[in-house]
Amino acid sequence: MHPSVIFHISFQFVNKSCMIEDGINEGEYMHEILEITIPIVMVILELIAVIVIVIGTIKSVIIFIQNYFTDKENSIIREMASSMSLALEFILAAEILQTMIVDDRNQLITMSVLLILRIIITFVLHWELESTSKHKTLN
Repeated sequence: MHPSVIFHISFQFVNKSCMIEDGINEGEYMHEILEITIPIVMVILELIAVIVIVIGTIKSVIIFIQNYFTDKENSIIREMASSMSLALEFILAAEILQTMIVDDRNQLITMSVLLILRIIITFVLHWELESTSKHKTLN
């Protein structure tokens, strides 16, 4: 993390502690802390999701190269689906955290729709994983 970001965050925490001494209630202080920390945690979770997708893609390419002449597509599909599913779990966690700091009703509705769509995609990926696993056991 860049030093100026750390300074800005620490300055905000010092500023918030001064606000408590000046009589601002604890609920507002907690909301301010959440507004500072949740975006940082969201970025970390989204970076983890990107890393998972990149690693899963690399593993899938390696499996594709190894199995190029054997036509074993199920292992490639399983690998990609599992990495995408895991990445979506991290993204869903970030989205759920974001709902804690939403101020506008329209923004909350938009986030809820996106969250529902991502949950549906996650279920489809899990279904795909199960169906390829069952197909593999039958062969």
